[in-house]
Amino acid sequence: GADLHTKDGMVTGTIYRFLNMMDKICHQLRPTHMVISWDTDKNTFRKQLYPEYKANRHQDDKLNMSTVYAQFEMIRKITEQLGIKNVNVPTFEGDDICGTFAHISKADETFIVTGDKDSFQLVNDHTTIVFPKNGFQEVNLVTEKYIQEKYGVTVSQYIDLKMLQGDTSDNIIGLVG
Repeated sequence: GADLHTKDGMVTGTIYRFLNMMDKICHQLRPTHMVISWDTDKNTFRKQLYPEYKANRHQDDKLNMSTVYAQFEMIRKITEQLGIKNVNVPTFEGDDICGTFAHISKADETFIVTGDKDSFQLVNDHTTIVFPKNGFQEVNLVTEKYIQEKYGVTVSQYIDLKMLQGDTSDNIIGLVG
């Protein structure tokens, strides 16, 4: 379907959905501090270690992302005006930055908002993953208890489970059979 856009034709659907999601999260969790992390380039350290990393992503998906990337720049500008720090580090993915901040956080509670299940390995007594459902209409709060109940493993075992299963979205082959 057609995406939201300004009268001048600038596509704005991603901006709208991001700000709507951020508003919901802020009302639900009431954060005292916020950092937004971004991917910066395709030449991540993972790609250097394993050249086939994410090689299965379709070219059509990459082409359609150009309007999304333009909106990301606008989101950065808007969130900076709101006083929110935006962080990116060359060769690191945004999720790596989230993990680093969660690890060094001195907060009583740290929340990571992401749709990447790889982040579940970061869950501990002080770190919860806010995982979207239905396009952020709802969220699951992924805790140690949630992982145990949903997957039947501990957080440290979840890493092993993911390794055995592989990750088709990242082109990582798991154990066959």
